[in-house]
Amino acid sequence: MLKIQSLLRFTITSIKSVKKSMYKKSVVMVVGSTVISIILINSTLFGGSGKNGLTAFAQMHTEENYLGEELEAVVPSDFEEQEIRTLSLEDYNIIESELLTSLETIDQTSEVIDEEREKQLQEKAKQLVNEPSVKASSDQLLSISKKDYEALLKIVEAEATGQDEKGKILVANVILNRVESSRFPNEIYEVIHQTNQFSPITDGRYNSVNVTSSTKTAVEKALKGEDYSNGALFFIAKASASSVSWFENNLTKVNEYQGHTFYK
Repeated sequence: MLKIQSLLRFTITSIKSVKKSMYKKSVVMVVGSTVISIILINSTLFGGSGKNGLTAFAQMHTEENYLGEELEAVVPSDFEEQEIRTLSLEDYNIIESELLTSLETIDQTSEVIDEEREKQLQEKAKQLVNEPSVKASSDQLLSISKKDYEALLKIVEAEATGQDEKGKILVANVILNRVESSRFPNEIYEVIHQTNQFSPITDGRYNSVNVTSSTKTAVEKALKGEDYSNGALFFIAKASASSVSWFENNLTKVNEYQGHTFYK
């Protein structure tokens, strides 16, 4: 015969051995086991007059010698069969206490997991906020004329001589931002040669530079959409500038990199 208490203790032991990641799923198993236990223990459902449900069931079918077949239909064959006995009130209270303790443990662990997940999401959000804004680069090169392309290479080389790739991309970004702005000409060459806008045009460096491969790579990336400028339309090298008051008083600083300060 099946010992009900063994079934319940087996359920509790299984719950305690479940991994943390499976706690929520184990709630389903606990609820199911509890329902089965209540049905079996509640003798009134079978007219058992205060006895265990299975005991009442056995009494109702003793004459037909039917109990063995019915139990095999609902009880797994690998459970140990023992004499059926009525659970005492003390047994029931112990089992109930252990089930409630297991459920409380599941709830507490689930709360801890949820709190840790929330902290991870908050940290990720902070990282995204603090990261510089960079437009996604595409594989499609912006279509421009040869005249505009050569002018862009030369101004980037002249303005960002000795800087790394990002510094050169930033200069190219400002030129392209101006082309898109209604405040400036709508062609790259015209933007670059606008009066009193870029010092290499004034001092002649624009015409004497040798464009390097790193500058070509930076310009191509800028034309594909790589952008660190945060919408900047102006930049200045403060260390060599005679005055920066106009920039500081009339514009908003949006970036600073390798000696250049960027404004819009």
